[in-house]
Amino acid sequence: MSFIRQLFAPSLLRALVGRTVAAAVGALVLLAAVALYESNDLVTKQFEDEAQIVAQTAANEIQSQATLMIRAANLIAGLPTTRELAEARDTAGLQAFLIPQKSRLAVGIMNIADINGVYIAGAQDVGPGERLRPELLALARAGAQQSWVLYDEDAGLVIRAIFVVRSIDQEPIAFVEIGSVLGSEFLNSINTKSDAQ
Repeated sequence: MSFIRQLFAPSLLRALVGRTVAAAVGALVLLAAVALYESNDLVTKQFEDEAQIVAQTAANEIQSQATLMIRAANLIAGLPTTRELAEARDTAGLQAFLIPQKSRLAVGIMNIADINGVYIAGAQDVGPGERLRPELLALARAGAQQSWVLYDEDAGLVIRAIFVVRSIDQEPIAFVEIGSVLGSEFLNSINTKSDAQ
């Protein structure tokens, strides 16, 4: 019993040890709080940097794909066969012509629409009365020789580009629509540039 009294009896040594332990624990808590704050801040900044890298890479890749789609649409629109078949509104002839062109250019979508945006024919199944997307048609009606739009469709992100088909007199007679689905390969190409998932 006397040992217990001695253990808890007030003494200078016990007071110094208690204060030292309290100061050390307080310093450790403060250090842990600062370290936690700084590590969270570092992780947040790293995430923001990674997100900017991925966003810039995605924007560059989308612009590159859009440029390729516009070039392909320009190529098809400039072919005399396209002009002749579009003027004649020869659906079967256009479809027979477009299917091998779609394969050669390795694109996902290839259609010909009249100046009102109604599809005449396509290299894939195009139902009667189907039309160009409203945004593309609005750009075409605004006088754009070429334009492209990025859509979120069932197949994923899709770039659709159009180019005007002109008659011999240089009057607009139709639109070539070419598109590409930005699928898993596109996402993987972006992901390789960064560690971010």
